[in-house]
Amino acid sequence: MLARISHGLRSIEGWRRWMLIAALIAVLGVPHYRLIPWFDPITRKSDLDGLMKLRGIQHDPSVSAMLGYWTGDDPQRVHTFRPLPATILWAEFHLWGWDRFPYMVTNMLWFIATALSLVWLCRIIRMPWMAAVGAGGLLMLLPTRGSLGALRLVATLHDLTCTLFALIAFGLLIRYLRDGRRSSLLAASLLMLGAYLSKEMALTLVPLTVVIAIVYRREAPLRRQLSAIGAAVAVGLLWFGWYQLAQANMQSVNPPEHSFAGLTGLLAMRWRSSLWLLLGLVARPIAALASRLEAAVHVRAGALMLFDYEFLEPLGLSVLFVIAFWLLWVEKRRWLAVLYAWKLCTYIPIIPLVDTFPWYEYMPHALDPILPAGAIVVGWHRWSVAERAKALWRNFRWSFADVNQQSTQSSTTDREAR
Repeated sequence: MLARISHGLRSIEGWRRWMLIAALIAVLGVPHYRLIPWFDPITRKSDLDGLMKLRGIQHDPSVSAMLGYWTGDDPQRVHTFRPLPATILWAEFHLWGWDRFPYMVTNMLWFIATALSLVWLCRIIRMPWMAAVGAGGLLMLLPTRGSLGALRLVATLHDLTCTLFALIAFGLLIRYLRDGRRSSLLAASLLMLGAYLSKEMALTLVPLTVVIAIVYRREAPLRRQLSAIGAAVAVGLLWFGWYQLAQANMQSVNPPEHSFAGLTGLLAMRWRSSLWLLLGLVARPIAALASRLEAAVHVRAGALMLFDYEFLEPLGLSVLFVIAFWLLWVEKRRWLAVLYAWKLCTYIPIIPLVDTFPWYEYMPHALDPILPAGAIVVGWHRWSVAERAKALWRNFRWSFADVNQQSTQSSTTDREAR
């Protein structure tokens, strides 16, 4: 069945295929749509950062103020250099004003574009169509703490744009490493710059490029690997110089998480707890199961707690996670390498943020659906191959038995004739 669906997708022409996938992904987003506060007013309680950003734009809605975002602070004035989403928000404010609904619609459009980009990335790493579409569909179908945190607020536009641009740049870098097209490297560089100008988390693209160049070292000559790494470093340095110039025009308000020195200090204080966050990133179901076991140990009714739904759910998910990981490790190790290269590298900026906000988890977990989607297709293929092998073995045994029977009958006939 999966093979027929995959064949059907391949048989549809290029743009029609992508239109069909986009429609499917939009429909699968219903679980997210149900949890979005489409019509809630923008207040301190519902969206403090969004309120402050829109107030900043309202205070000075001029074009000169918008151009100032590119050489200084953003509208919220909390020492952040994110000019691209600030400019988009400036344009949106002129269109929508204080009506929350259109901001939520544009957030969902960014999210749908990210899901489509995930499908495209899966095809870049040579996943079959069924697995690629399944990954994009699962991203839309399964709301997470990170996705809801990024979609429910006006201010988190920077997380949506940064993740989208970084994901496409990641795919273009892989394509460049495989086929050496300079146009892919140029487009990846421009998109990396767009990600940097959306949020400073894009700095993770430098170590990510190094890791992915190592992963694809057998297909990419050393010169191509060095070109990809050099482009990532050059874009990072360009952004860092730009940031230093803009920092001179920023307000003195400087939360620790908005500066490199502040993040370093937070990491020195919180590194032990950060290791627990790392476990949650690498194997979220197992981390949830460990938390449940820890809670059971610290209460008297711990033995009874092990048999309720809150324990059995993470236990079942942990078993499925181990099976999925094993399937990809055995059959498609490179898919696993791409997934965990992204997860671990994009996690670097939030290591010090133990009390992390939900939207910080959006980018590191954006590629998570690759694991279940890939494992389902690989498992189905292994099961189909096993069934075919069993059928061939049965046919061979029957054929061998028929040959033996015919040989026995022939020998009996010869003896009787003699």
